[in-house]
Amino acid sequence: GRSRPVLIATALATLTAIGFLWFPGHTFLQSDTQIYIPILEHIVNPAVLDADPVAVRPHVAFTIYDEIALTLRRVTGLDFSVILQTQQVIFRALGLLGLFLIAKRAGLSDVHSLTAAALVSLGATVNGPAVLTVEYEPVPRAFALPLTVLSAGLLAHERRVSAYASAALAWALHPPTAMPFCVFLAALAVYRRQWLNLAVLSVGPILIAISIAGQPVSAEHATLLGRIDPWLEAIQRMRSSYNWVDTWIGRYWLHFTLLFIASMVGFWRLRHTFGPDLKMFLVALPVIGCLAVPISWLLLDRMRLFAAAQYQPCRYLLYLPMLAALSCGISGLRAASGGRVAEAALFLVVPFAIPLAPDVTGLSAIHLLLATCLALIASLGTRFHSAACAVLLAFALYPTVGHVSNYPANPATAELNELIGWAKSSTPREAIFQFADVRRGPEPGVFRANAQRAIYADWKGGGQVNFLPEFARLWAERWKQIERPQPLHRYRELGIDFVVFSSQKSPRNQPAVYSNHLWTVFRVSK
Repeated sequence: GRSRPVLIATALATLTAIGFLWFPGHTFLQSDTQIYIPILEHIVNPAVLDADPVAVRPHVAFTIYDEIALTLRRVTGLDFSVILQTQQVIFRALGLLGLFLIAKRAGLSDVHSLTAAALVSLGATVNGPAVLTVEYEPVPRAFALPLTVLSAGLLAHERRVSAYASAALAWALHPPTAMPFCVFLAALAVYRRQWLNLAVLSVGPILIAISIAGQPVSAEHATLLGRIDPWLEAIQRMRSSYNWVDTWIGRYWLHFTLLFIASMVGFWRLRHTFGPDLKMFLVALPVIGCLAVPISWLLLDRMRLFAAAQYQPCRYLLYLPMLAALSCGISGLRAASGGRVAEAALFLVVPFAIPLAPDVTGLSAIHLLLATCLALIASLGTRFHSAACAVLLAFALYPTVGHVSNYPANPATAELNELIGWAKSSTPREAIFQFADVRRGPEPGVFRANAQRAIYADWKGGGQVNFLPEFARLWAERWKQIERPQPLHRYRELGIDFVVFSSQKSPRNQPAVYSNHLWTVFRVSK
């Protein structure tokens, strides 16, 4: 009836809220937003963080992520945290809509289609290349991946222009994430002589070209087609080992092999269900994920191509858990609808197990029991909507009974916020800070973004070593100097103004300019 679209939209909004607020959840200033926020703030006001290499050496030429955020900032006046997280919620909802549309095309009921979407939205951690199927932070990949899923769902229902528009926006936000699907769509449009669709898709690359043209020319990007020198390789292997296949493939090859097999078995069960376009989506993306490993090994580990370090092809491995959960989830729900309980349980244990551990070969007994019980509940057919109940139980039980902790506690404690407030009100804007004893902790990045004061060097800030060689050289030199606590006079020699210690480890024979329960600050500049 007329209320059906409203009910579906309400259900999708509810799933989005559960996923954002509860599980798998969301974070801010714990990962890559520690880099993006300083970059954006410096673009808004070049005097902010002008002594911080993280802020003044951006790597946002190949995305319209920054242009959208800056435009919304000018129009609304809102903080970037609100702007980016609002987009994150919207794009997650669009991804869920895409999953729902794919499941509906498989002939599932509305409830089972929503259940299939929810199963995939439980997320997966992809160890090795260090990527997520549901990103916790509002970063470009978190926006682009749901748009490619939406594009696939629209394509399944032959909403071709809308599908190509969604893919074009995904490309403009994060070309590496969208490229495989966009290349497939482009080939499809050329083969079928659908020139309007191709024109719509071309908007994505055009927007990227405009973005590149609007960025200042940087000599660091001139090495894009060059090779990685030994000194840079050493830095990248130290700071971003996830890019290098030989550092992790020995541990995770069986995990990825099992996920690929699961995705193919799930597809085989659905081979007569989907049209040719969606069949290619379900087959090609897992295959691309697998091929990305030897390609990355050849281009980066062997040939040392700088472009491979920037492009990070192994992150296409995220297609394996995502498509395994989707294909097996839909296959299991179709079997449950037909009363084939055993078949349904065998398929459904896959999407229920994937979010519980980053390596399915290392699932604990409690995780196996939890996934099996939920799969059995979901297999009981359409009576009492058992499948929907099972997936709602998964949202509730995974972070509690299953102890699945997707990210550490929020580092922005009351004490850190007090320190940030003091720094903003009591220190010069151009002051340079250094956290002496947090090692690889996230606190310096939170401080940089919120206090808008430069950090001499921190672990998270080194995340740009894949993109900017001279930044990598500078960061590695600084990191070596301050990785461990130094005498206060050494910080002065490095041009640092304020040094922050954990209060329990701070020097006792020096007067502090600020102190609270957790942090103590010393001024070392004259």
